[in-house]
Amino acid sequence: MDQKKLNKTVQEIAEKGLISNSKRALQDISHKIFEQGFCTLKYALKHYISLLPKEAMKLEKNCPTVNWGETPIWLPKSKIYLLRDVFGHLLNNSLAHGIEKPAARKLKGLCETGQIFLSVKYEIDCTKIRFRDDGNGLNLDKLGEITSSENGDQKLADTIFESGVSTAKSITDISGRGVGMNAVKSFLIKEGGNIHIEFLDDASLNGYRKFEFVITLPYVIPASLQQSKDEVELPMVSERILSQDH
Repeated sequence: MDQKKLNKTVQEIAEKGLISNSKRALQDISHKIFEQGFCTLKYALKHYISLLPKEAMKLEKNCPTVNWGETPIWLPKSKIYLLRDVFGHLLNNSLAHGIEKPAARKLKGLCETGQIFLSVKYEIDCTKIRFRDDGNGLNLDKLGEITSSENGDQKLADTIFESGVSTAKSITDISGRGVGMNAVKSFLIKEGGNIHIEFLDDASLNGYRKFEFVITLPYVIPASLQQSKDEVELPMVSERILSQDH
């Protein structure tokens, strides 16, 4: 149901005397019902984030701090249960591959606790999410050894989306199985989206390059939510109304 149809439905309810006919009240109710079809990624990833301390301990690392940016990342609730696995894998990927152990970070003059950053840009026909950490970066030397690719850094970086490619030194519960990023990209393409790597520096340093994942999703988020700074999750009390086609 789109916003126009929802406004009409609420207006009809008001005319029957079931709720106040105040224009402001109608607009607020319409917005709240419509908003129930969406959920913030931060809310959806609560479970994965709650597991990070335990996983970090296994890797002898500090649990990273997750930074969500100024604008909440809204996604359709109908897709969130699938997408949270995608972003859950990216969190684990940063912890396993990107963020160094405390001693190594200290030697580089970094805070011993790593940082993960997410941000969103809502466009006319899609939603773009950027995901990065402040760790080593992408191990291009290791990828070159694995893939024998000599087509430049970007082509080399893109090989992490190929089946069986991993730079992990050993297999753990969350890394080194060689199927993760390939599965992530395949799922996103199936959903009409995609994922790619953008470098954040001009050249490699000791075989590594700083980068971020750019995830494109084919979802158009309502302007009212794009501008919202409120992340309060509304209770699911009107799914029947949302599913009606008036």
